[in-house]
Amino acid sequence: MNDKLKGNILFIAMLSMMATLTAEDIKRLMGWNEVFTPAFIGGIAGHFGAVVGAYLSGRLTPENRNNKFTRAYDI
Repeated sequence: MNDKLKGNILFIAMLSMMATLTAEDIKRLMGWNEVFTPAFIGGIAGHFGAVVGAYLSGRLTPENRNNKFTRAYDI
């Protein structure tokens, strides 16, 4: 699996996580006019930040250290 495919799979996982988090908030709405309230927008922004943070940390974590033992517990 190459890096581009891994990134695409991770992106799809990120979108599904965002949909799952948002579904609970949408379920609690009494009407579509509540979508524009500050509480709802703040909740969605919090979910978005958590998901993007998880995505970026997954992409930035190095997976291969070129066979170098750089940690104390590496054998």
